Amino acid sequence: MHRRRGVKIPGGILLCGPPGVGKTLLAKAVAGEAGVNFFSISASQFVEIYVGVGASHVRTLYQEAKEMGSGGQECDATLIQLLVCLDGFEGRGEVITIASTNRPDILDPALVRPGRFDRNIYIPKPGLIGREEILKVHARRKPMAEDVDYVAVASVTNGMVGADLANIIEVAAINMMRDGRTEAYVLCNIINGYVKVTN
Repeated sequence: MHRRRGVKIPGGILLCGPPGVGKTLLAKAVAGEAGVNFFSISASQFVEIYVGVGASHVRTLYQEAKEMGSGGQECDATLIQLLVCLDGFEGRGEVITIASTNRPDILDPALVRPGRFDRNIYIPKPGLIGREEILKVHARRKPMAEDVDYVAVASVTNGMVGADLANIIEVAAINMMRDGRTEAYVLCNIINGYVKVTN
């Protein structure tokens, strides 16, 4: 549809937001909904102890994606390789890159100029309904007690992100096994402005 109308297919999308809100999960979900393969690389893989390895990781990642679709100087080399792949001199549109960061303010300006990561999407911390749904998703495969009040738990976990909420359910399940119970339950109380989780 883009090509028929002469519109360039986006090369890079940047997901911004606090740590733990589910930026990487969202990127995987987008690939799943689109019915395409998902390849990932972490920031730690960009900078390696051996010179040239970071850039090599980027080249390999893009090469794998294309095949399936049919510090200091090292940081600079990695950035240059990423920019070359984003510009897509060889078949632009075959690979769309979704990146995520919780610090968009420190990104190199060359990364966010038009034609690269020029589409920014902010992923906020979840609201009340979002927290309730996240709790339910993580509790889906756990033997949770039938009377667990997810709305009550969500209401006292304001400011928590998906990773925090997943941990609440995980700790409840661990304590269930530790205590020899067959069901997990979650009780939350606010004490001195902090959320205390009792499982």
